[in-house]
Amino acid sequence: DGNLDVEITRRSNDEVGVLAQSLKETAHELKKRIDYINNLAYVDELTGMKNSTAYWQEVSRLKESGENNYAVAVIDLNGLKQINDMFGHHCGNELIITMSKMITDVFGYENAYRAGGDEFIVMGTVNSEKEVRDYWTAVEAEVEKYNQKNDKKAQLSFSYGYDVFKMSASTYLEECIKVTDEKMYQNKKQKKLARAEQLKEN
Repeated sequence: DGNLDVEITRRSNDEVGVLAQSLKETAHELKKRIDYINNLAYVDELTGMKNSTAYWQEVSRLKESGENNYAVAVIDLNGLKQINDMFGHHCGNELIITMSKMITDVFGYENAYRAGGDEFIVMGTVNSEKEVRDYWTAVEAEVEKYNQKNDKKAQLSFSYGYDVFKMSASTYLEECIKVTDEKMYQNKKQKKLARAEQLKEN
């Protein structure tokens, strides 16, 4: 039935025992191979997070399940191109990896995805909007600690937007994702303006 974890208990030295042991070893190797292929298909190579393929699979699952009380968040690193130009792509990759670890530490590996480039997505069940805000407070605190330790190097900065949907995912999920994206770009715009004002003052 495709269950490769079934334990074959026949242990004997006759032909049936040899066949049972051979089937057990074959199932074990096949499971390892399938896990490896799934890892290539659904895990981001750079960060070890789940990738965009895994994200869209989760979107499809949610729409079919009709679950609600879900939060969707989009996170985008700020100024990554400039950092790559100034410090090299290895530095930009380090920031992507650092951000991915912070996101998975706070939100959980099962809820976090690298959508591609410098963009991340978080999806998960929540009890209230306050719970989501508390998560972001934790992420921002981790970013601040990182930047204090690396004050002579490239600083980590990000923009984000989130939304919580309480209606059935099958009827509301796409709208929630769209709103979340718009909020993220608004947040990015605000941070750019604040940064420009700061540079003028200095």
